Amino acid sequence: MQAMQPTPRGGLTAKLAVSEKKWGTELNLGVPVHHGLARNVKSYDIVVTTHDGLQQAVGSWEARRR
Repeated sequence: MQAMQPTPRGGLTAKLAVSEKKWGTELNLGVPVHHGLARNVKSYDIVVTTHDGLQQAVGSWEARRR
């Protein structure tokens, strides 16, 4: 398990479970979205940064309004 580092924007917390699968790695992300942060934001990306600094978006989601 590797600790996740917050972005400079901050204010968002998440729980991440990583599982090895035959086809690769599965990421299960739980993010409680605060309505104040979700304003004017259509979607979010999860970005993985390797030890050498390479960044790649590996998933995205949209906040649902209740």
